[in-house]
Amino acid sequence: MKPGILALAISILAISAAAQNARKVVVWSGDPACGFKNRNFTPEDQLSCASVATDRGPVSTITHNGVTLSAAFLDDGEFSIVAAHIANKTAEVVGFDSDLWGAAHYRTRDDFIARAQPLVAETSMPSRDIIRSMAAGTRLNNSLGEFMSDISMTAETRELKKLDGTKYKVTVIVPDKEAKVSEARQGVTRVASLTAEQQRIRSTALTAKYVPAGGSIRGLVYFRRVKKAEFVVFSMRIADTVFVFQLPRARKD
Repeated sequence: MKPGILALAISILAISAAAQNARKVVVWSGDPACGFKNRNFTPEDQLSCASVATDRGPVSTITHNGVTLSAAFLDDGEFSIVAAHIANKTAEVVGFDSDLWGAAHYRTRDDFIARAQPLVAETSMPSRDIIRSMAAGTRLNNSLGEFMSDISMTAETRELKKLDGTKYKVTVIVPDKEAKVSEARQGVTRVASLTAEQQRIRSTALTAKYVPAGGSIRGLVYFRRVKKAEFVVFSMRIADTVFVFQLPRARKD
């Protein structure tokens, strides 16, 4: 094994095991037998990896003793998103908590191999927290919009009469009624957009905590996007096994 690859394996296993305190840790690779795994696996463990090409990009899968985790990765604005599908072909219920899935963001792959400190290492962002944050942001935007419309002024020409009955025109500064009407419309639009986006997140987020025997679940798991990171290690614990995916990516400033 090449020194760089060996260091990579050691780093992945050390970080994942320490972070998740799990009995077994496996790292996905293109090899059907999977990549690196710790010594807690036995010859009786059935383990395999695969990659499936789709129109939206590759989907990486790891199967361990009848439980399959399929994961696809994408960036969307401020989030790094994992689209996860868990299939349970065993006769037992399988538990997990995606709120505790982790991501370690490294500036470069070399930093990771050298076991440097990650730029950020944290668990996922629960969808309920994202929804609350979105609501707070919309309330703030509406409040600021109303404030700006309240102080918006415009020039208005008015016709006045002198005591002798002659008319004359003056220009006065008055509150801008159109600004208030426009802001009211924008406020309604913001709330409608917020409601639609919140519903989208609620309907697609992975919020289940177990997979029934013979069943499957799927959903999106959100992580903070770190734009300076060119290498990200995701660790996802299901039952007593941590599934690790390493994701090189081009940095986007």
